[in-house]
Formats: sequence, C-alpha cells, structure tokens
Amino acid sequence: LASTMSKGSKGRMSRFSLVVPLLTALVAVADGCRLALESECEPSSLTSFVGCIACAYRVEACGGGDADVDAGVAVSACREIAGATAPDPQDPPFDLSKVQFSGTFSDHVVLQQEPNVAAVFGTAKPGATVVVTLAGPGGFSYSSPPTDVTTSPSDPAVHGTWKVLLPARPPGFGYTVTATCADCSNTTRPTLSDVGFGLVFLCSGQSNMEDPVLTTASRNESYAQAATGIYDHIRIFQTGWRLQRESSTWILPQHPDDQQGYPEQSWQLPRGCPDALPGPAVPCSLQRFSAVCWYFGKSLADQMNESAADGAAPVPLGLIHSSIGGTTIQQWMPPATTTNATCADNNCGYSVAKNTSAPSCTNASLSTVWSCPSNHCSQLYHGMIAPFVNMTITGAIWYQGEQNILFGEGSVLNKSGYACQQAAMIRSWREAFSADAGTTNADFPFGVTSLAGGCSEGFPVWSPYQHFSRDEFESCAAPKPGGMTHKSPICEDMGNDWAGGLRVAQTAGYGHMPNAALPNTFLGQAYDHGEPCSCDRKAVAPGGCWANGQCYGWTSPYSLNRTWNYQNSGIHPRPKLMVGVRLARAALGLLQSPPKPQPVPKLAGCRLESATRIVLSFDHGLLGDEAVGLQAPGPGKIPLELRIGPGVPVGPNNSSGWVYAANLEVVNATAIAVMLPPGSPTPTAIRYAWGSYPCCPGLDSATFFCPPAACPIVTTATKEPAVPFWAHVEAGRCRCDPPWKCDA
Repeated sequence: LASTMSKGSKGRMSRFSLVVPLLTALVAVADGCRLALESECEPSSLTSFVGCIACAYRVEACGGGDADVDAGVAVSACREIAGATAPDPQDPPFDLSKVQFSGTFSDHVVLQQEPNVAAVFGTAKPGATVVVTLAGPGGFSYSSPPTDVTTSPSDPAVHGTWKVLLPARPPGFGYTVTATCADCSNTTRPTLSDVGFGLVFLCSGQSNMEDPVLTTASRNESYAQAATGIYDHIRIFQTGWRLQRESSTWILPQHPDDQQGYPEQSWQLPRGCPDALPGPAVPCSLQRFSAVCWYFGKSLADQMNESAADGAAPVPLGLIHSSIGGTTIQQWMPPATTTNATCADNNCGYSVAKNTSAPSCTNASLSTVWSCPSNHCSQLYHGMIAPFVNMTITGAIWYQGEQNILFGEGSVLNKSGYACQQAAMIRSWREAFSADAGTTNADFPFGVTSLAGGCSEGFPVWSPYQHFSRDEFESCAAPKPGGMTHKSPICEDMGNDWAGGLRVAQTAGYGHMPNAALPNTFLGQAYDHGEPCSCDRKAVAPGGCWANGQCYGWTSPYSLNRTWNYQNSGIHPRPKLMVGVRLARAALGLLQSPPKPQPVPKLAGCRLESATRIVLSFDHGLLGDEAVGLQAPGPGKIPLELRIGPGVPVGPNNSSGWVYAANLEVVNATAIAVMLPPGSPTPTAIRYAWGSYPCCPGLDSATFFCPPAACPIVTTATKEPAVPFWAHVEAGRCRCDPPWKCDA
C-alpha cells in the first residue's frame, strides 16, 4: 500500500509523512478496514484534494492511532499531493444555460411538512423565469407563478439562482417536483421523484457527529433493521467536505447518485452492508453515514410511532449530515458572529504569533495565542451550512466542543468563551434559516450533545473563568497551548475541570436546556457514554485491554475485535445509540403542543446536615413528573467528590484537595444524601461527574472498562443522567457559578 500510494502521488510525499508510517504498519488491521483503505487510498484518489483528505483520515482510523491526523496539517499536505492551486477546490461553474435544482435536492428527498411551507431552489439562465410544478397523491397538482432568475454578475453566489416556495402539505410520500424554464436549453425538465413531506433535521459538528455507523457498537443491528425496510420513511443526505470557503455558497452541485457516497451522498433510503464495501451497485448508504444523526432519527421515528394511532403511516423524516472532524465552533459561525464584539476573546482555533499591539489579540499569556481572529473563521458555515439555509427545516442537532476545550468555557453573562459562542451561533443559524416568513420557524428546536467521556483535546490555555488561580495554571502549563508540564494531581484535576466546565458551557452555564439564554433548545447527555475500552491496546496479553473479557474476544458487545472505533481514539466512543435515543426523546418533547422539556435531575441546592452528611436537592420543576433516583454505579469510586482542603500544585506533597463520597442514598423524590468519609473536615466545595472520564473515577486505566451509563444519579423512569455540577459550599449551603443558581 505504501508503494502504491507513493506511485499515485508522483513523488509529492514530502509533506504527507503522517501517512506512510501508518501504511507500513497495517499488518494486524481488520480485513474490512484494510479493504476500505485500499479503496480510498488507490492512486487515482490521491490526485484529488478531497480524495487525499479521505485517505488521510482512513489511514489514521486503520493504523492504530500512532499518528494524529490534524485537519489543518492534512489539508496542507493534500494540497501539495494533489497539486492544488487553491486552499480548497471551489465548485465548478454551473451551467447557467439549463434549469437545475440545487444538489441539496434529489430523488427521495424529504421536504418540510405543514404548517410550514417548503422551499426548492437552484440555477437557471439569468433573466429567465422558472415554474415549479408539484404533483402528489389524490390528483393534487400545483404550479408556481413564474419566478425570476436572479441577474447579478457582480455576485456569483446569487447570479443565475431562483427559489420557489411550495404550498404546505401534510406528511406523506408520493410527490414529484418539476422545474420548467422556457428560455433554458434543457431538453428534459429536471424532476425530483419519490418526494416526501415530513420532518427535516440538520446534523452538524465535528468528529463525534461525523463518526459513522460503521464504527459504533450498534452497527450490525442497525444494518439488519434497515434491511427489513421498516425505516424506509427515513431518508439520509451527506454534504461532503467543503473546506476553506471564503464566502457563502447557496447552491450545491448535484451529488452523484452513489448509494455508498462518502463524504458526499445524495438523498438515499437507509441500507447497511458488510464492513467490506461491495460493488457500487449494492446499496450501502448507512455504513458511512453519521451515527449520532442516524440513531437520533431512528429513535425519533420509533418514539413517534409508539404514540401514533394504530394503522397510521409513519411520518417521513429527512436527515442532513454536514460535519467534519477537528473543527472549532468559530468555523461554523457566520462572519458577523466571529468578532470580539460578539464574544470577548473570540478566535478561530488556530495558533498564531502573539501580537501585543493588536487589540484583538487579548488574553495572551504565551508566545503563541489562540485568541486572534483569522481567515479560518466561518469557512465551514460558508461551505457546509449556507447551502441549506434556504431550505425549510424542523430543527438541528449539534455535537461539537472537543476542539474548543482548550480555550475555556467563558460565560454568557460577560459575553465570553464557548458559552457565548454557541449561543451566538444558534441565534445566527435561526436568523438565517427563518429569513423567509412561513418557512423555518424563527425558534426552531436546536439540540446539543454534551461532550462524551474522554473528550479532552489537550491542556487548556489560561482562562480567568475556571476554579483555579493564575499561579496554579502557570505551575502546570507547558510553554505551548495544549501542553502540560507537570502530572501532579492538581494539574490533572485542572485538565478535568475544563472538561466539566465546557459541558456546562454547552448549556450557556445554566446546566439544563432550554433556558433563558437558549430558548427552545434540548440536550442529549453523552458524558456517561465514553469509550469503554480506552485501555492499553498495544500491551502484550494478558496485559492492557487483554486483561478483561469486555474489550477483546467475540462475545462482548464492546469487543475491539467486533467493532473498531473511529480513528482508534478514545475521544470517539463507540456506544452512540443511547445518545441518539436521548436526543430524540428531548426533541420529541419540544415538538409537542405545548412543549414538554425532557425531565432532568439538576442541582438546585444543598445543606450540610451533619459532619458526615450533605443533602442535595434537585430542581422539582425540571424533574417534571419524574423523580430523582440511584442506579448501581460503575466500577471505581462514586463520581461525587468533596473538597476538604486546598490543592498543592507541585512538589512531594502535591494534592488536588478532593475526596470521594463514601455513599449515596435517596431521601425523597427530589433529594439525595451524600455520606462523607469518616473524619473528613467540613467541605468547601462539592462536584459530581466533573471530569474527562467522569463515571468511573479511580479505575485502573491499564485495564480500564467503564460501561456506558455508569453514573449513579438518574431519573427513576427514563434513567436520564443528572447534570454534572460543581458548587461551592459556604455556611453549610451550596452556591454555583452564575447563571446557575443552586442556593435553594
């Protein structure tokens, strides 16, 4: 394979050193992975920029994780290999002599159902007119008034474009949509067949959203279910990687009708296939589709069917996947939101030279900083979100934040950090999608996935909003962003604190969704679904992962022999089905009338009853008709800690100052009692599930196996996990960082 790749690249391998060492180490790669790599790294693929990027990520996935394929490095390397003259090949010029639908649409598409009106759009001869005809069940027929095609030579993004709003339609299939242009050169009118009206969701984010069904623990049952046709009312679409765009692209080229397309795929029915991809004529659309997007859609369909009337046809459901790994939130935000005026210390996630004279380069404590705006901002919004803003959608789900964990969580109260950035992104997407009255709702449901266990992408850059002093940070930080000099308990604790903090920042600091800063939003908890086999995979048997029967062999559902995880990295956990179930349950609540947010245990207060007992109270309003309860914890310590002394950063007596609770017990429907270790002094703070891998603390990492859903505090019926929290204990009462209030 290394020889083949070298020949295919015509000697341009000098900057692609991240690939060759991995290619030469594929002796033990599973057959399916090897076949997929041979397909994606064959010589002709390497001469194209996108083909080269696909090969780079597949190499890391198959090569044992010895090298980390950084998105920016891979882009630069692939530009040289492919001989690219531009940062990313732009779309080929559209043939404006013909009327065409945007590549956003194809056969099998699902459009938004009533009461909203769906939109279709595309390109045609500038100055001409387009008529769109919709035909459907029961003899339904509609022809739009003639729509002018835009003439704007100075703006190629809109020159030769058109858009038509269709009449609102009830859920169902059996429609065709045809575009006609009398002054265009088409001899055959473009027609969309097998069109449905239903619910449409956009799925976006970074690698844990991109992570395909292929690399999840539930893949085989997903393939089997799809093969029966029970999910044929769900249709799936993949955008493709549209990197480094400098301005918004409103129209997509037509995707090839490839049922195995990756990273792009036109609208398809879901179909699975064996790990080794068969010939192109065999339907295999599901294998490399976003796992979280699919499990969300599948679970939403299941839950809707459970409450539907007997004999009712399932509601069509369209899933649009548009994500790419290794990206920051600023790359997904429109330009107007990426300045420091929107969120203080805004940045685009790339290290640049420190410039103390530049007012935008604030909060700079190192020789290179991550807080200066750059031309990387908004590029993925331009290329991978803008093509859909003219569509009508029901809602969106978002799984991102790992790449932003370095920068600190910030706060919506002082307009800083991730808490501010995510809120700004949601607002801006809603404004863009709802620009035309009657299309997408201005407050469409927006779902967020909390960061999974093992989410950290490195040691954080200093931020003043954490639970540590500047001196403590500098005693731990290496002289470059993402590095840590000392491995002392307090330094490890600092890294964990940013993981817990960012999960709270994903809720704008409130801990739950929806809230005042994020109305009509919902949350799918994933913090208790980290990769269960994050043990040492290179150890010789019986050490490392070999030391337990959960991670190797053919009987455990989490065996690494049965399913390899995405890029062989613990940051991409394989158990993703429950994450989709939780997102769907929360989304369905907001789709009801009136909306019913997902019940969740969230800390509302605490009181120190004695020297050995603290009672935690949970918000009864957020619990709804549920109660707080306990389930058996996973192996290791109880993931509830109490701070009983100051941390000591370095030296022989260093410590984090925290101890684990001795026991937990249910007090009533809204309260849990915490038993302190005997002889403990009065705690000054308390935290729960607060860390990178939060649910099995103290477990030996050499043989680490933490089962999914191992944190103990949950709702009694749906087993919704409690919100992670960090609270000060002052005068026997809790106090949380604003805007979270926990002093009840």
